[in-house]
Amino acid sequence: MLYFLINVPHDTVRFKFGEKSLYFFRLSVCPEARRRGIAKSILSWLENYAKEHRITEIWYRVQMSIPQNIQLYQSVGYTVYKEKNRYTF
Repeated sequence: MLYFLINVPHDTVRFKFGEKSLYFFRLSVCPEARRRGIAKSILSWLENYAKEHRITEIWYRVQMSIPQNIQLYQSVGYTVYKEKNRYTF
């Protein structure tokens, strides 16, 4: 799914299927197009797509260090299932 702004794509999301789940990642909206509801539209599209394919769960991974992303997902009803810390050596 891509939205276009003056014939240039300005968002993206990748997803794949599990047995009964859809996992999405790399949801991104370019800075010029943010705050227009595009990310929420993408999430809505993913949810409808999952329903059409009888998928009962949607999973995603988000960086805990970016609170605005967490707020976005929580604002549409997603919850944090598990937190992981990433260590760099």
